[in-house]
Amino acid sequence: MMRLLSLVLLLFVCGALSENLHHCVVTPAETDHDVQGPFFLADAPFRTDLCSTGCPQNTPITISGFVMDSDCMHIPNALIEIWAADTSGEYQTEASGWYRGKLNSGSDGSFSFSTTQPGKYPLGEGFRPAHIHAMIFVRDVKRLTTQIYFEGDPYLGANDACGSGCGSSHSSLIMSLVNCTTDDSCDGQRGEFNFVLATSEQPAPTPTPSPTLSPSPSPSPIAGAGSSSASWHHSPVFSTMVFISTICLVLYE
Repeated sequence: MMRLLSLVLLLFVCGALSENLHHCVVTPAETDHDVQGPFFLADAPFRTDLCSTGCPQNTPITISGFVMDSDCMHIPNALIEIWAADTSGEYQTEASGWYRGKLNSGSDGSFSFSTTQPGKYPLGEGFRPAHIHAMIFVRDVKRLTTQIYFEGDPYLGANDACGSGCGSSHSSLIMSLVNCTTDDSCDGQRGEFNFVLATSEQPAPTPTPSPTLSPSPSPSPIAGAGSSSASWHHSPVFSTMVFISTICLVLYE
């Protein structure tokens, strides 16, 4: 009888542990939408180096992250469209110009691209902060249009000439940069930014994604206001459950 009770209790504890270990929390819950603006061009080339044809000299930056949903499901083979103004605040008028490109997320939802720091540009009597535009497509359906801003930019939020019509005050869109080290495969600075889609807005990922043109890195988390993170948390009773399961194993033997 004791062996049977021990086995039942062990199965219960193992089930609870499995559920607990897979509890995932994404911060922020989802990436805010932002305006598309008038400078998107649909025929940008597939490339992970937006400066492959040359860019005005400025600090090189590498941005890595994941496309995922708010349930922590990483989304493979998502199409990411990227465009930005150059260092002088001008947008290239040709799709093949610098600061424009598109890439696919890898089989684990990861992506990485390099460019140089974009510039601010005048709008009315003020300036727009430096930013990078992005659109995310899943299975050819647009799921997110947004902008990536840079922590510490003096034109964020209330100082943005775009006012409340743009999202530079939203913490989910503000990314911090850190200097690349000798251990990093990048030059200049790097940042992490995850595109988190609302679960109800994205279709189930393709089980066997087609080959992608972008690398599939596993970026290291970088602390920052705009860096989303996915983590698995143990409940306060986790240690107790492990202890009980250990006792059950001893009794069952």
